[in-house]
Amino acid sequence: MVTERSGALLFSSTDCQKLGSGGNWLNKIAFGFSARFNDVLVQILSRQEASLLGSVLLGSSVSPLDPEVKDEYRKAGLIHLLVVSGTQVSILIGVCLSLAKICRFPLWLSAAVATLFNLLLVVVTGGGASILRAAIMGEVGLIGLFFEREKESYTALALSALILLLFDPNYLFDLGFQLSFLATWSLFYLVPPLTESLPEKLPGRELVALSVGPLLATTPLIVYNFSQFTLAGILSNFIILPWIELLVVYGFSAALIGFVFLPLAKIMGGTIWLGLVILDLIAKTIAGLPGGSVYVRQVPFFWLIAYYLVLLWLVKKLVERERLRLVLIVFAVLFFWPLFIGGEKALVVTFIDVGQGDAAFIQCPNGRTVLIDGGGEESDKGRGYDRIGKMVLLPFLRKQGVNELDLVIATHPHADHIAGLNEVLKSVPVKNLVDNGEVFNSPAYSRYRELIEKNKIKYATGRAGMKLHLADGVVGQVLWPTDLNGSTNGNSIVFRLAYGTTSFLFTGDLDNESEDRLLGLGEPLHSTFLKVGHHGSATSTSDEFLAAVSPRVAIISVGKRNRYGHPSKKAGEKLAPYGLLMTKDVGAITVRSDGRSYSIERARPSPSASSSRPRG
Repeated sequence: MVTERSGALLFSSTDCQKLGSGGNWLNKIAFGFSARFNDVLVQILSRQEASLLGSVLLGSSVSPLDPEVKDEYRKAGLIHLLVVSGTQVSILIGVCLSLAKICRFPLWLSAAVATLFNLLLVVVTGGGASILRAAIMGEVGLIGLFFEREKESYTALALSALILLLFDPNYLFDLGFQLSFLATWSLFYLVPPLTESLPEKLPGRELVALSVGPLLATTPLIVYNFSQFTLAGILSNFIILPWIELLVVYGFSAALIGFVFLPLAKIMGGTIWLGLVILDLIAKTIAGLPGGSVYVRQVPFFWLIAYYLVLLWLVKKLVERERLRLVLIVFAVLFFWPLFIGGEKALVVTFIDVGQGDAAFIQCPNGRTVLIDGGGEESDKGRGYDRIGKMVLLPFLRKQGVNELDLVIATHPHADHIAGLNEVLKSVPVKNLVDNGEVFNSPAYSRYRELIEKNKIKYATGRAGMKLHLADGVVGQVLWPTDLNGSTNGNSIVFRLAYGTTSFLFTGDLDNESEDRLLGLGEPLHSTFLKVGHHGSATSTSDEFLAAVSPRVAIISVGKRNRYGHPSKKAGEKLAPYGLLMTKDVGAITVRSDGRSYSIERARPSPSASSSRPRG
């Protein structure tokens, strides 16, 4: 059970007591501390700010934030504030040592107390790669203090990496591990020469270097994994770095004081509230800056390798002050190259593997983008989002460098076609949307309509005869419905896309009855590719309809072991001669066409070569 508080989720004391009822004594202490910590924050701050402060102090795994808030911090280049790492560990150890000194503890006892709280922080926060790295480096520093040895940063960083990799070699492939070590490495290796290379008269040149260094070190890895390029982080970190540590110290102090004397903590809460409001305002403002954070097309791995080699070369030349201009030019070209990766000069249609549902993405030669349906699930099962939309559809669009969609077509309002669209409508600006106009009673449809109105998306009802000129030679036409006299499936929009001699027919979940009525209209149905209706069910794709379309390739979007038994055995046998491809077998299917010829790319090999070979 979790308790919802103004859009954020905080674990209640009861929940944490249940979670901590098993396991060893340290786990029980950690969960009890987490519960009490969150309770104190809620009592000294408004609920929204309590959740934000909890995330800054102990990470969003302990005090979860609304996903939309986290997305804003990510766009502003401030997501690192919501991940517990070196700042929190160093402050915690510093506070422990200061209190121990006041209490006149011997050195060994001071180090032991700091170690205990360091370990407790690791357990409370879940022990992610970044906190483990910071905790180990903190312990190295404590050991050095005990033996009166000066801390050596590179040794501590290398030792923490060695310990983590000996414990679990898979950490090497963990993105949190990689980003944490890169960011920390940049503070030792990159920031000092950057500071020295900046003009001495530049106000706050140390802050500039601290803002730019980690960004230069981590941006390529983020671009490679998430296709997100964020320059706003330089500005946001430059504004926030001078006082964020003070907020963390003051927040920790207020929370700990609240354990023993709540009235004083509430007085401190007023100042903390103001700091959090300012932090949130900065994050939202910078996240909203045009071009501050954009999505780019997937970059190749060799770019990543080339970038880090040139970065090392750059640091060397910064120290030597030789041939710096040439290196800076090469580095700048590599750094900004992802922003200028052009789209393909062809029509690209991808039938996305969304499991039991439909989704197709169209990229036109002029860069225009169209999304037809979005897959989805019948229920979000209490998650508050659609899993297919969030985990499959959105990441796919991001890796295509999609920052906005020119057109979305929703063929009909069933959840396996629009629930995933809701995640897109929430996260990606959409210029135009076309659906069949049918009103449907479901949570997914209600949310769909709310998002259209909230985001002021230009909306139109699709009817037979509607034509869309998407690019030179690329024409889309709505062939069905003429009205809403059929079933919900039968009212599906049928959309034909043509580019030269290559054409596609998208049929939604069209059933046999509507197929017959569509045939009676005499519209040109012949197409190179047929997106088979209703996932290959027995009630779609009649012999007469298939003969009229006469596709070279038939494509079924369907999930493995779905409860509907799709595709039917009859449909599979009927469509086999038409180069049948199914997303459950080959994953996403991408077709590229220059208007004269086409090529087909499968995400994974077909289990049966004979069932996926186009004829003709």
